[in-house]
Amino acid sequence: MEKINGISFEDWAASCGQLTQGMSEETICQILGIEYPVWQDTHEKWSNKLSDLMAEDMNISTQYGDIFANPNIGPYAEKGIASTEEEWRKIVPDYQAFLTIQREMSEDAAEGGDTQTFLSEKYGLNIGQWGQISSTMIHYQNSLSDEELMHEMRKGMINPEYQKQMEKVCPTYESFLALENAVDEILDKEEELKRKDPHHVSFFPERDFLSSRGVDMDLYHFMEKHYENWLDEKEEEMGEDDFEVWLDAIQEKVKSGKVPVPKANFDEDGGLSDDIDF
Repeated sequence: MEKINGISFEDWAASCGQLTQGMSEETICQILGIEYPVWQDTHEKWSNKLSDLMAEDMNISTQYGDIFANPNIGPYAEKGIASTEEEWRKIVPDYQAFLTIQREMSEDAAEGGDTQTFLSEKYGLNIGQWGQISSTMIHYQNSLSDEELMHEMRKGMINPEYQKQMEKVCPTYESFLALENAVDEILDKEEELKRKDPHHVSFFPERDFLSSRGVDMDLYHFMEKHYENWLDEKEEEMGEDDFEVWLDAIQEKVKSGKVPVPKANFDEDGGLSDDIDF
């Protein structure tokens, strides 16, 4: 591949990686043996050219990402400041820790936070280190089967707060099914009212009912997904025939009213108390 101002694609990518690890542009210039204006021109031209290269060969994207994440190569082999895997593994030891940080980062971004500040303040990481971590974890992710990946993702993306709330509000499938059936009844009643009166209007009956039971929609959807996955695992464990018999018995128990619909109570601080009404 051609060079720009004597700088190869590999050396430019490594320079970008070093920058995100905290190396100054002055040091970059010293190591590359060029003046600052030459570096600016080189960086701009390679940045513009990257999209064209990726359009011609998508492997370029992977090559750039790998170098960017592990930039202690070429002229930086002895002078690079990128963290070693041994260093960042102390903070992000495994794939589950990586998924946890991803989830927390998404939640922070939803509240207006930015990635760099979050990583620095919460974990003492910089963008360059996160690039290294992401690259390593994506390679690991690609090595997993679909079933293994689903299992890992299911564990890693669980919101601990929702998990705790679920354990208080609907700790069993029976209790969740009672709540779910109650929601379905509310929606059925609304549909009946609309059939009788085309002008009938109601807003968010599902949300309002859940709110009256101390459950917000996000928690409800979390529990819904959790028990869907749990049922899949239960069926695999029991076998289809035994599972159907077991499930029919639970559904009949709930429909007969033998399982009360849970209602959460809150303590003075606004958190869920240990007391659940029915």
